[in-house]
Amino acid sequence: MENSTATLETKRSALIRTGQAILDRAIRENRALRPAEDVDLGGVEQKIADIDRTLGRVNVFNRNEGQPGATFIRCVRYLAGGHGGLDGAAKVASGQRDMDAVRALSASVAVSGGFAVPQGYSGEVIEALRPLVAVRKLGPVIVPAPNGNLTWPKINSGATVGYVPEGSVPITQPAFVGLNLMARKTAAMVPVSNTWIRSASPAGDFIIKQDLIAAVAAAEDAAFLKGTGGANAPTGIRNWAPASNLIASTGASIAQIEADLTSAEYALTGASVLMTRPGWVLSPRTAAALRSLRNATNSVRIFPEMLKGELKGYPFAVSANQTISATGTTEILLADFGEIVLAEYGLILDAASAGGTYTDAQSNVIQAFQADQTLIRVASMADIGVRHQSAVAVITGVTY
Repeated sequence: MENSTATLETKRSALIRTGQAILDRAIRENRALRPAEDVDLGGVEQKIADIDRTLGRVNVFNRNEGQPGATFIRCVRYLAGGHGGLDGAAKVASGQRDMDAVRALSASVAVSGGFAVPQGYSGEVIEALRPLVAVRKLGPVIVPAPNGNLTWPKINSGATVGYVPEGSVPITQPAFVGLNLMARKTAAMVPVSNTWIRSASPAGDFIIKQDLIAAVAAAEDAAFLKGTGGANAPTGIRNWAPASNLIASTGASIAQIEADLTSAEYALTGASVLMTRPGWVLSPRTAAALRSLRNATNSVRIFPEMLKGELKGYPFAVSANQTISATGTTEILLADFGEIVLAEYGLILDAASAGGTYTDAQSNVIQAFQADQTLIRVASMADIGVRHQSAVAVITGVTY
Protein backbone atom coordinates (compact mmCIF):
# COMPACT_ATOMS: atom_id res chain seq x y z
CA MET A 1 0.00 0.00 0.00
CA GLU A 2 2.79 2.44 0.92
CA ASN A 3 4.61 1.86 -2.42
CA SER A 4 1.39 2.34 -4.41
CA THR A 5 0.60 5.53 -2.51
CA ALA A 6 4.09 6.89 -3.16
CA THR A 7 3.65 6.19 -6.88
CA LEU A 8 0.39 8.15 -6.94
CA GLU A 9 1.99 11.05 -5.05
CA THR A 10 4.86 11.11 -7.57
CA LYS A 11 2.41 11.08 -10.48
CA ARG A 12 0.44 13.90 -8.89
CA SER A 13 3.59 16.01 -8.50
CA ALA A 14 4.44 15.45 -12.18
CA LEU A 15 0.93 16.54 -13.23
CA ILE A 16 1.22 19.71 -11.15
CA ARG A 17 4.50 20.53 -12.88
CA THR A 18 2.86 19.94 -16.28
CA GLY A 19 -0.01 22.27 -15.44
CA GLN A 20 2.36 24.93 -14.12
CA ALA A 21 4.40 24.76 -17.34
CA ILE A 22 1.27 25.37 -19.46
CA LEU A 23 0.30 28.38 -17.34
CA ASP A 24 3.86 29.77 -17.19
CA ARG A 25 4.12 29.69 -20.99
CA ALA A 26 0.90 31.67 -21.42
CA ILE A 27 1.95 34.20 -18.77
CA ARG A 28 5.42 34.59 -20.29
CA GLU A 29 3.89 35.35 -23.68
CA ASN A 30 1.37 37.72 -22.08
CA ARG A 31 -1.67 35.98 -23.56
CA ALA A 32 -4.72 33.94 -22.68
CA LEU A 33 -4.70 30.18 -22.86
CA ARG A 34 -5.15 28.78 -26.33
CA PRO A 35 -8.09 26.37 -26.81
CA ALA A 36 -5.76 23.36 -26.98
CA GLU A 37 -3.91 24.49 -23.85
CA ASP A 38 -7.21 24.99 -22.07
CA VAL A 39 -8.21 21.41 -22.93
CA ASP A 40 -4.80 20.09 -21.82
CA LEU A 41 -4.96 22.00 -18.54
CA GLY A 42 -8.50 20.74 -17.88
CA GLY A 43 -7.29 17.19 -18.43
CA VAL A 44 -4.43 17.72 -15.97
CA GLU A 45 -6.83 19.13 -13.35
CA GLN A 46 -9.16 16.15 -13.77
CA LYS A 47 -6.29 13.67 -13.33
CA ILE A 48 -5.11 15.50 -10.19
CA ALA A 49 -8.66 15.45 -8.80
CA ASP A 50 -8.93 11.70 -9.52
CA ILE A 51 -5.64 11.03 -7.68
CA ASP A 52 -6.73 13.23 -4.75
CA ARG A 53 -9.97 11.29 -4.48
CA THR A 54 -8.09 7.98 -4.47
CA LEU A 55 -5.55 9.18 -1.89
CA GLY A 56 -8.36 10.51 0.28
CA ARG A 57 -10.05 7.12 0.28
CA VAL A 58 -6.74 5.40 1.04
CA ASN A 59 -6.35 7.66 4.08
CA VAL A 60 -9.88 6.99 5.30
CA PHE A 61 -9.69 3.20 4.96
CA ASN A 62 -6.12 3.11 6.22
CA ARG A 63 -6.91 4.97 9.45
CA ASN A 64 -8.70 2.29 11.42
CA GLU A 65 -11.66 4.65 11.78
CA GLY A 66 -13.79 1.87 13.26
CA GLN A 67 -11.45 1.50 16.24
CA PRO A 68 -12.25 3.45 19.42
CA GLY A 69 -9.93 6.42 19.85
CA ALA A 70 -8.63 6.30 16.25
CA THR A 71 -8.77 10.08 15.74
CA PHE A 72 -7.22 10.69 19.15
CA ILE A 73 -4.27 8.41 18.38
CA ARG A 74 -3.66 10.08 15.03
CA CYS A 75 -3.61 13.42 16.88
CA VAL A 76 -0.85 11.98 19.06
CA ARG A 77 1.14 11.16 15.92
CA TYR A 78 0.59 14.59 14.41
CA LEU A 79 1.50 16.29 17.69
CA ALA A 80 4.79 14.40 17.70
CA GLY A 81 5.36 15.18 14.03
CA GLY A 82 4.63 18.83 14.73
CA HIS A 83 7.34 18.88 17.44
CA GLY A 84 4.84 19.41 20.21
CA GLY A 85 3.16 22.48 18.76
CA LEU A 86 -0.59 22.59 18.21
CA ASP A 87 -0.33 24.62 15.00
CA GLY A 88 2.42 22.36 13.68
CA ALA A 89 0.32 19.26 14.47
CA ALA A 90 -2.67 20.73 12.60
CA LYS A 91 -0.45 21.43 9.58
CA VAL A 92 0.83 17.85 9.56
CA ALA A 93 -2.74 16.55 9.76
CA SER A 94 -3.81 18.86 6.95
CA GLY A 95 -0.94 17.61 4.82
CA GLN A 96 -2.24 14.08 5.37
CA ARG A 97 -5.75 15.22 4.34
CA ASP A 98 -7.00 14.05 7.75
CA MET A 99 -9.79 16.54 8.33
CA ASP A 100 -11.15 14.74 11.44
CA ALA A 101 -7.78 15.23 13.14
CA VAL A 102 -7.56 18.82 11.90
CA ARG A 103 -10.93 19.55 13.49
CA ALA A 104 -9.89 17.84 16.75
CA LEU A 105 -6.61 19.74 16.94
CA SER A 106 -8.29 23.02 16.02
CA ALA A 107 -10.79 22.50 18.86
CA SER A 108 -8.03 21.67 21.36
CA VAL A 109 -7.11 24.28 23.95
CA ALA A 110 -3.57 25.08 25.05
CA VAL A 111 -3.20 24.58 28.80
CA SER A 112 -0.29 24.37 31.19
CA GLY A 113 1.68 21.27 30.32
CA GLY A 114 0.11 20.50 26.94
CA PHE A 115 -3.18 20.61 25.06
CA ALA A 116 -6.62 19.70 26.36
CA VAL A 117 -8.19 17.32 23.86
CA PRO A 118 -11.94 17.86 23.26
CA GLN A 119 -14.17 15.34 25.05
CA GLY A 120 -15.66 14.08 21.80
CA TYR A 121 -12.25 12.79 20.74
CA SER A 122 -10.72 11.78 24.08
CA GLY A 123 -13.92 10.16 25.38
CA GLU A 124 -13.34 6.96 23.43
CA VAL A 125 -9.89 6.57 25.00
CA ILE A 126 -11.33 7.19 28.47
CA GLU A 127 -13.99 4.57 27.74
CA ALA A 128 -11.23 2.10 26.82
CA LEU A 129 -9.79 2.56 30.33
CA ARG A 130 -12.92 1.12 31.95
CA PRO A 131 -12.02 -2.60 31.85
CA LEU A 132 -8.41 -1.86 32.86
CA VAL A 133 -8.98 0.36 35.91
CA ALA A 134 -10.61 -1.47 38.83
CA VAL A 135 -12.50 1.55 40.14
CA ARG A 136 -13.85 2.46 36.69
CA LYS A 137 -14.85 -1.14 35.99
CA LEU A 138 -17.10 -1.30 39.06
CA GLY A 139 -19.24 1.65 37.99
CA PRO A 140 -18.68 4.81 40.02
CA VAL A 141 -20.85 7.86 39.34
CA ILE A 142 -18.96 9.66 36.56
CA VAL A 143 -19.50 13.41 36.35
CA PRO A 144 -18.02 15.56 33.55
CA ALA A 145 -16.40 18.63 35.08
CA PRO A 146 -14.78 20.62 32.26
CA ASN A 147 -14.46 23.83 34.28
CA GLY A 148 -11.99 22.59 36.88
CA ASN A 149 -13.64 22.33 40.31
CA LEU A 150 -16.78 20.48 41.35
CA THR A 151 -18.65 20.51 44.65
CA TRP A 152 -20.86 17.46 45.15
CA PRO A 153 -23.23 16.97 48.11
CA LYS A 154 -21.88 14.47 50.64
CA ILE A 155 -24.05 12.83 53.31
CA ASN A 156 -22.81 13.68 56.79
CA SER A 157 -25.76 12.27 58.75
CA GLY A 158 -29.04 10.65 57.77
CA ALA A 159 -32.57 11.98 58.01
CA THR A 160 -34.66 11.05 61.06
CA VAL A 161 -37.78 9.04 60.29
CA GLY A 162 -40.46 7.84 62.70
CA TYR A 163 -44.19 7.62 63.50
CA VAL A 164 -45.78 10.88 64.61
CA PRO A 165 -49.25 11.99 65.82
CA GLU A 166 -51.75 13.36 63.30
CA GLY A 167 -50.92 16.93 62.30
CA SER A 168 -47.44 16.83 63.81
CA VAL A 169 -44.86 16.16 61.10
CA PRO A 170 -41.37 17.30 62.05
CA ILE A 171 -39.18 18.78 59.33
CA THR A 172 -36.14 16.58 59.04
CA GLN A 173 -33.46 16.12 56.40
CA PRO A 174 -30.05 14.58 55.99
CA ALA A 175 -27.09 16.77 56.90
CA PHE A 176 -24.90 17.44 53.85
CA VAL A 177 -21.40 18.78 53.52
CA GLY A 178 -19.58 19.58 50.32
CA LEU A 179 -17.43 16.97 48.58
CA ASN A 180 -14.91 19.16 46.79
CA LEU A 181 -13.33 17.62 43.71
CA MET A 182 -10.76 19.32 41.50
CA ALA A 183 -8.71 18.57 38.42
CA ARG A 184 -5.78 16.40 39.49
CA LYS A 185 -3.29 15.21 36.93
CA THR A 186 -2.43 11.53 36.60
CA ALA A 187 0.29 11.49 33.94
CA ALA A 188 2.22 8.86 32.04
CA MET A 189 5.17 9.17 29.65
CA VAL A 190 5.26 6.94 26.57
CA PRO A 191 8.26 6.74 24.21
CA VAL A 192 7.12 6.58 20.58
CA SER A 193 9.25 5.39 17.69
CA ASN A 194 9.84 8.12 15.12
CA THR A 195 9.56 5.41 12.46
CA TRP A 196 5.93 4.96 13.48
CA ILE A 197 5.39 8.73 13.39
CA ARG A 198 6.71 8.81 9.82
CA SER A 199 5.00 5.65 8.56
CA ALA A 200 1.40 6.36 9.69
CA SER A 201 0.40 2.69 9.54
CA PRO A 202 -2.77 1.33 11.19
CA ALA A 203 -0.68 -1.31 12.98
CA GLY A 204 1.48 1.45 14.47
CA ASP A 205 -1.61 3.40 15.53
CA PHE A 206 -2.96 0.30 17.27
CA ILE A 207 0.29 -0.34 19.13
CA ILE A 208 0.66 3.22 20.38
CA LYS A 209 -3.00 3.31 21.41
CA GLN A 210 -2.45 0.18 23.49
CA ASP A 211 0.70 1.66 25.03
CA LEU A 212 -0.97 4.96 25.89
CA ILE A 213 -4.07 3.32 27.33
CA ALA A 214 -2.00 0.85 29.37
CA ALA A 215 0.17 3.66 30.75
CA VAL A 216 -2.78 5.85 31.76
CA ALA A 217 -4.68 2.84 33.15
CA ALA A 218 -1.75 1.85 35.38
CA ALA A 219 -1.45 5.39 36.75
CA GLU A 220 -5.22 5.80 37.27
CA ASP A 221 -5.64 2.40 38.91
CA ALA A 222 -3.01 3.23 41.52
CA ALA A 223 -4.31 6.76 42.14
CA PHE A 224 -8.04 5.95 42.30
CA LEU A 225 -7.49 2.95 44.54
CA LYS A 226 -4.69 4.00 46.91
CA GLY A 227 -3.84 7.63 46.18
CA THR A 228 -2.65 9.43 49.29
CA GLY A 229 -4.26 12.78 48.51
CA GLY A 230 -2.67 16.18 48.95
CA ALA A 231 -2.43 19.13 46.60
CA ASN A 232 -1.70 17.18 43.43
CA ALA A 233 -3.01 13.63 43.90
CA PRO A 234 -6.47 12.13 44.41
CA THR A 235 -7.33 10.42 47.67
CA GLY A 236 -7.89 6.80 46.64
CA ILE A 237 -11.04 5.08 47.86
CA ARG A 238 -8.98 2.80 50.13
CA ASN A 239 -8.01 5.87 52.12
CA TRP A 240 -11.61 7.05 52.47
CA ALA A 241 -12.52 4.03 54.60
CA PRO A 242 -13.19 5.03 58.25
CA ALA A 243 -11.19 3.27 60.97
CA SER A 244 -14.32 1.38 62.03
CA ASN A 245 -14.47 -0.22 58.58
CA LEU A 246 -10.90 -1.57 58.66
CA ILE A 247 -11.46 -5.26 59.42
CA ALA A 248 -8.54 -7.49 60.43
CA SER A 249 -8.61 -10.86 58.64
CA THR A 250 -9.27 -13.76 60.99
CA GLY A 251 -7.46 -16.37 58.91
CA ALA A 252 -7.39 -18.41 55.71
CA SER A 253 -9.74 -21.30 56.45
CA ILE A 254 -13.02 -21.50 54.56
CA ALA A 255 -14.99 -20.51 57.66
CA GLN A 256 -12.65 -17.60 58.40
CA ILE A 257 -12.77 -16.32 54.83
CA GLU A 258 -16.56 -16.47 54.86
CA ALA A 259 -16.58 -14.60 58.19
CA ASP A 260 -14.25 -11.88 56.87
CA LEU A 261 -16.31 -11.28 53.72
CA THR A 262 -19.52 -11.17 55.76
CA SER A 263 -17.96 -8.67 58.20
CA ALA A 264 -17.03 -6.37 55.31
CA GLU A 265 -20.54 -6.60 53.91
CA TYR A 266 -22.10 -5.85 57.29
CA ALA A 267 -19.80 -2.84 57.78
CA LEU A 268 -21.64 -1.25 54.85
CA THR A 269 -25.19 -2.52 55.31
CA GLY A 270 -25.06 -1.88 59.06
CA ALA A 271 -24.29 1.78 58.30
CA SER A 272 -27.37 2.05 56.03
CA VAL A 273 -25.32 2.10 52.83
CA LEU A 274 -27.80 1.41 50.03
CA MET A 275 -25.57 -1.06 48.13
CA THR A 276 -26.78 0.16 44.73
CA ARG A 277 -23.51 -0.79 42.99
CA PRO A 278 -21.48 -2.91 45.43
CA GLY A 279 -18.20 -4.37 44.27
CA TRP A 280 -15.01 -6.00 45.51
CA VAL A 281 -11.41 -5.14 44.57
CA LEU A 282 -9.06 -8.11 44.98
CA SER A 283 -5.38 -8.73 44.46
CA PRO A 284 -4.50 -11.20 41.69
CA ARG A 285 -3.34 -13.66 44.36
CA THR A 286 -6.58 -13.42 46.34
CA ALA A 287 -8.73 -13.74 43.22
CA ALA A 288 -6.86 -16.87 42.13
CA ALA A 289 -7.05 -18.39 45.63
CA LEU A 290 -10.78 -17.79 46.07
CA ARG A 291 -11.57 -18.93 42.54
CA SER A 292 -9.83 -22.27 43.13
CA LEU A 293 -11.00 -22.78 46.74
CA ARG A 294 -12.89 -26.09 47.05
CA ASN A 295 -14.62 -28.10 49.74
CA ALA A 296 -12.19 -30.76 50.97
CA THR A 297 -14.96 -33.36 51.18
CA ASN A 298 -16.55 -33.20 47.71
CA SER A 299 -14.29 -30.80 45.77
CA VAL A 300 -17.20 -28.42 45.13
CA ARG A 301 -16.10 -24.81 44.55
CA ILE A 302 -16.77 -22.57 47.55
CA PHE A 303 -17.32 -19.53 45.33
CA PRO A 304 -18.53 -20.87 41.96
CA GLU A 305 -20.00 -17.46 41.09
CA MET A 306 -16.45 -16.15 40.61
CA LEU A 307 -16.39 -17.86 37.23
CA LYS A 308 -19.09 -15.32 36.28
CA GLY A 309 -17.20 -12.36 37.72
CA GLU A 310 -18.99 -12.17 41.09
CA LEU A 311 -18.13 -12.84 44.72
CA LYS A 312 -21.00 -13.40 47.15
CA GLY A 313 -23.34 -11.92 44.56
CA TYR A 314 -21.34 -8.72 43.96
CA PRO A 315 -19.06 -8.07 40.96
CA PHE A 316 -15.35 -7.98 41.57
CA ALA A 317 -12.33 -6.43 39.85
CA VAL A 318 -8.70 -7.49 40.13
CA SER A 319 -5.98 -4.90 40.63
CA ALA A 320 -2.23 -5.32 40.86
CA ASN A 321 -2.32 -2.27 43.13
CA GLN A 322 -3.79 -4.49 45.83
CA THR A 323 -0.15 -5.24 46.53
CA ILE A 324 1.47 -7.95 48.64
CA SER A 325 3.34 -6.52 51.63
CA ALA A 326 6.79 -7.59 52.81
CA THR A 327 5.07 -9.85 55.36
CA GLY A 328 3.00 -11.54 52.64
CA THR A 329 -0.35 -9.87 53.35
CA THR A 330 -2.72 -7.96 51.11
CA GLU A 331 -6.19 -6.41 51.36
CA ILE A 332 -9.73 -6.93 50.10
CA LEU A 333 -11.84 -3.83 49.47
CA LEU A 334 -15.63 -3.72 49.35
CA ALA A 335 -17.42 -0.51 48.36
CA ASP A 336 -20.76 0.71 47.13
CA PHE A 337 -19.59 2.35 43.92
CA GLY A 338 -22.93 4.15 43.66
CA GLU A 339 -21.55 6.37 46.45
CA ILE A 340 -18.23 7.01 44.70
CA VAL A 341 -17.99 10.08 42.47
CA LEU A 342 -15.40 10.29 39.70
CA ALA A 343 -15.11 13.81 38.28
CA GLU A 344 -13.54 13.85 34.81
CA TYR A 345 -11.87 16.87 33.29
CA GLY A 346 -10.49 15.18 30.14
CA LEU A 347 -7.07 14.34 28.71
CA ILE A 348 -4.01 16.50 28.14
CA LEU A 349 -1.45 15.67 25.45
CA ASP A 350 2.10 16.91 25.15
CA ALA A 351 5.11 15.92 23.04
CA ALA A 352 8.53 16.30 24.63
CA SER A 353 11.52 17.67 22.74
CA ALA A 354 13.74 15.32 20.79
CA GLY A 355 16.40 15.72 23.49
CA GLY A 356 14.25 14.30 26.29
CA THR A 357 15.28 11.35 28.45
CA TYR A 358 13.37 8.65 30.31
CA THR A 359 14.07 5.62 32.49
CA ASP A 360 13.03 2.23 31.11
CA ALA A 361 11.77 -0.83 33.00
CA GLN A 362 15.37 -1.93 33.66
CA SER A 363 16.23 1.47 35.19
CA ASN A 364 18.34 2.45 32.19
CA VAL A 365 18.35 6.15 31.27
CA ILE A 366 17.42 6.40 27.59
CA GLN A 367 18.14 9.38 25.35
CA ALA A 368 15.11 9.75 23.09
CA PHE A 369 17.17 11.40 20.33
CA GLN A 370 19.69 8.55 20.21
CA ALA A 371 16.91 5.95 20.24
CA ASP A 372 15.07 7.81 17.41
CA GLN A 373 12.05 8.34 19.64
CA THR A 374 9.72 11.13 20.71
CA LEU A 375 8.33 11.22 24.24
CA ILE A 376 4.56 11.62 24.48
CA ARG A 377 3.05 12.61 27.80
CA VAL A 378 -0.64 11.92 28.29
CA ALA A 379 -2.38 13.02 31.46
CA SER A 380 -5.81 12.13 32.74
CA MET A 381 -7.35 15.04 34.63
CA ALA A 382 -9.73 13.63 37.24
CA ASP A 383 -10.54 13.40 40.92
CA ILE A 384 -12.42 10.89 43.04
CA GLY A 385 -14.35 11.07 46.28
CA VAL A 386 -16.86 9.15 48.43
CA ARG A 387 -20.26 10.66 49.26
CA HIS A 388 -20.97 8.28 52.15
CA GLN A 389 -17.71 7.50 53.93
CA SER A 390 -19.08 4.28 55.44
CA ALA A 391 -19.55 2.98 51.87
CA VAL A 392 -15.98 1.62 51.88
CA ALA A 393 -14.70 -1.31 53.97
CA VAL A 394 -11.29 -2.98 53.88
CA ILE A 395 -10.24 -6.42 55.07
CA THR A 396 -6.59 -6.09 56.13
CA GLY A 397 -3.87 -8.68 56.73
CA VAL A 398 -5.19 -11.12 54.09
CA THR A 399 -2.80 -14.05 53.64
CA TYR A 400 -4.51 -15.82 50.73
